[in-house]
Amino acid sequence: MTIVFRLVILALLVLLALLGHGHQLVRRLKGEAAAAGVGGRTGHASVYLWFLCYGALFVLAAGRMLLGAAPGVLAAVGMLLMAAGVALRRLALAQIGECFDEFILVKKDHRVVDRGVYRLCRHPLHKGLLLELTGMALVNAQLIAWVLVGLAAALFFVRGVAEERTLAAALGAPYREYLARVPSLVDLVPRAWRPYAPERAAAPPDGPEPRP
Repeated sequence: MTIVFRLVILALLVLLALLGHGHQLVRRLKGEAAAAGVGGRTGHASVYLWFLCYGALFVLAAGRMLLGAAPGVLAAVGMLLMAAGVALRRLALAQIGECFDEFILVKKDHRVVDRGVYRLCRHPLHKGLLLELTGMALVNAQLIAWVLVGLAAALFFVRGVAEERTLAAALGAPYREYLARVPSLVDLVPRAWRPYAPERAAAPPDGPEPRP
């Protein structure tokens, strides 16, 4: 039974990884170019570091199934979290459509996406990825796995601030209103680090007040 459980978890790891990120890998391998953007792409470091965290956690989880101690309840819970993360990412990708890019990019026809999961929270793609990583860490159940999850979570805040600053500058008031209306874990970042905060955007310019 233990061998069967190991094989099932291993197969699910591979399947969920392909479902969550296979389409992006295929697109890159085919060399398909994204639509032209304004101002170029940024955020490369976060993408590459997330890729390394994901790959390392996948190897650790798979290694546990092949060579490590017998998996238990935590492994099953981890796979459920990973499946939830993949489902969230797939749903968010379908709703964001052509506005999606792995890097921080403002496209020529970019718009504020505030439907579906984007109406409930900002950065659902990031949250889905964190669920995936947490799930694989539970499968592995070693300290190094949680260090990698912590690094990925820190990157979430840094990347989130950079994305929102870029989009607020490019899309203006509609995106700032979206920031004020829809919550995100990025809101835990001190306001001094978030110059795009809605309160600042809505503040009147410096200078004497108009006379009545």
